[in-house]
Amino acid sequence: MTKQQRLEHELERVRQRLSRQAVLLRSGLGAARIEPLLQAEGLGRVIHNDINCSCDSSSVSCATCVQQVATPERQIWATVQAMQAVAQYAGAPLAWGCDSLATALNELLLLRKRRRVLLAGPKTSVTMIALLPLLAIGLGHLIGFNPTAVLLGQLGPLFLITGGFFLVIGTLWIRKLVAAAESAEQLIGFECELLVLALRGGLPLQRAARLVADEISNARCQWLSTDELAAKGDAGQATQLLATTGAGMTQLLLETAARKRRIAAESLEASAEKLGTRVLLPLGICILPAFVILGVIPVVISMFTGL
Repeated sequence: MTKQQRLEHELERVRQRLSRQAVLLRSGLGAARIEPLLQAEGLGRVIHNDINCSCDSSSVSCATCVQQVATPERQIWATVQAMQAVAQYAGAPLAWGCDSLATALNELLLLRKRRRVLLAGPKTSVTMIALLPLLAIGLGHLIGFNPTAVLLGQLGPLFLITGGFFLVIGTLWIRKLVAAAESAEQLIGFECELLVLALRGGLPLQRAARLVADEISNARCQWLSTDELAAKGDAGQATQLLATTGAGMTQLLLETAARKRRIAAESLEASAEKLGTRVLLPLGICILPAFVILGVIPVVISMFTGL
C-alpha cells in the first residue's frame, strides 16, 4: 500500500469513526461506553506507529499521542484533537462537531480522488516520454539498423551525456509541474465550522474566534490555518460582517466554508487544464532534443554507415 493509499484509508476510517461517534452521542451514550464500541468495530486505534506516552491508551484527547503520529496521518488526528478541544472548552455539542469534521474529511477524500483522475494523464505521460529514446532505439533495431553500436562507439559518450542531460532535466521539470498542481492537504473551510461549533457553545464571537485559533495552534494542526481567522481571512471577514450587521452567524459561516470548498474544486479543474499546456514547454526544450540525440541521430548514423 502506497503512502497516498494509506492516507486515504486513514481518512476514510476516521470519517467512519466520527460519523458513528456522532450517532452514539446523540443516542445518549457517554464517552466511556462509546470507545469500546468503536474499538470493537475496528475504529478505535488512533495511530499505526508505536508511540512513547504515559497514557493507558492512544486517546485522541492526549496531545502527546497526537503529536507523535507521523505526518500526514498525524494531521488527521491533530484536527480531531482541535475539534474536540473546542467542543469541550466551549461546552458545544460534540456530536455536531463530529458530523461536521466527518463531512469535511469526506470532501477532502472526494477532492483527492478527483485530483488523482485529472492528473493521471500527465503523470503517465512523464513515464511514456522518458521511454521515447529507448523506443526509438528499439524501432531502429526492428527496421534492420544497429543504433546501439553507435551509442557504444566513439561518439556514444557525447550522445549519452548530452541526451541524458536533456532527458533528466525535462523529466524533472514535468514532475515539478505535476507536483505544483497537487495542492497541499488542507481541510478547506473547516476553520469556519470550528467557529460555528464554538458559537454553538454560547461563546461570544471574539472569544470563540480566539478559542479556535488557540486550539488549532495547540494541536499543531497544519491542515487548518489561524490566518483564516485573522481580519484578512475569509472567516475573519465573516466575523467582522457578523459584528457590524448582526446577520445570522451560523448560516453565514457555513456558507463561507461551502464557498471555499467550491472554489477549491474549481481551482483544481483549472490547474489540471493548465498543466496540459505547461508541459509543452519542457517537451519542446528538453524532451524533444533528448529524443533526437538518443534515438534519431544514432539510427541515422547507423543507416549511413551500414551498421
